[in-house]
Amino acid sequence: MLTDKLGIGGAETHIRSLCRELMRRGHRITVAAAAGPTADALVRDGAAFFPLSFRRDPFSLLITGRRLYQMLREGAFDLVHCHARLPATLATPLCRRVGVPLVTTAHWVFRAAGWRRRFSRWGEMTFAVSEDIRRYLSLSYGL
Repeated sequence: MLTDKLGIGGAETHIRSLCRELMRRGHRITVAAAAGPTADALVRDGAAFFPLSFRRDPFSLLITGRRLYQMLREGAFDLVHCHARLPATLATPLCRRVGVPLVTTAHWVFRAAGWRRRFSRWGEMTFAVSEDIRRYLSLSYGL
């Protein structure tokens, strides 16, 4: 699982529920994101945690990209599941490079104008948590 931060909220609740069920079914889960209360809970649940900072400045994103690429190369992952646009955009070319499929769950709407629309990447499949978000993704990004 890959997201930008693991505070407390709807996306974090979704991620934790999904991780718990997948682990119950025998899957090993690694969550990569900025630390927070939900990260602590996921570790208590049995998930591995890989801290990543998704600060919005280019230098920080370069470092995050390098760390993420290293994690993907060394981790023998079957799938990367993103839960935010910036992590999905950063991870899409890295996942292609290492041959790991990537999917994204969209939990919210994002600015879709200019460079944000052109550079956003969503992986091989995108899930929307509501019909409104599905419609937005379809109209704004052609998904």
